[in-house]
Amino acid sequence: MTDEFYTGTWTGTYVYGRQYQDLAGEGCDFKVEITLKDGILSGSGTEEVTEKYMGAPAILSGFIDGGMISMIKQYPCWYKFDENNQVILDRSKTHQVHYTGIFDPETQRFSGEWEIEKVLEEDFFGGAYLHIWCGTWEMEKKPAG
Repeated sequence: MTDEFYTGTWTGTYVYGRQYQDLAGEGCDFKVEITLKDGILSGSGTEEVTEKYMGAPAILSGFIDGGMISMIKQYPCWYKFDENNQVILDRSKTHQVHYTGIFDPETQRFSGEWEIEKVLEEDFFGGAYLHIWCGTWEMEKKPAG
């Protein structure tokens, strides 16, 4: 596939992993605008949380090589869900999600896994620990026009 093939609007869904407890298995639709030049990916992405709460899209960076995609979605601020699954924003921090996946030429879709890594402070011991949230995702190119 060529850079021109991958450049454009893609729509998809990411699914929350088991770490999200009540949200585990639930999906969230997203749309990304990808530009690919010499295998280097750039662009932006929107979804409910960026449109409803953040007021700005996420920024994309990464690469596509031989049908493999690796991209970072950089949100304009950190967000998490509280015990009632309500969105809590922290505008003093940003939020990154790493997407990896493979393009299937038969279905014309990317699919793979996403992961968030964040070092959190542990109050009881006074040390830091790494927390990882993850899930799955897929997307397909939106037809032109």
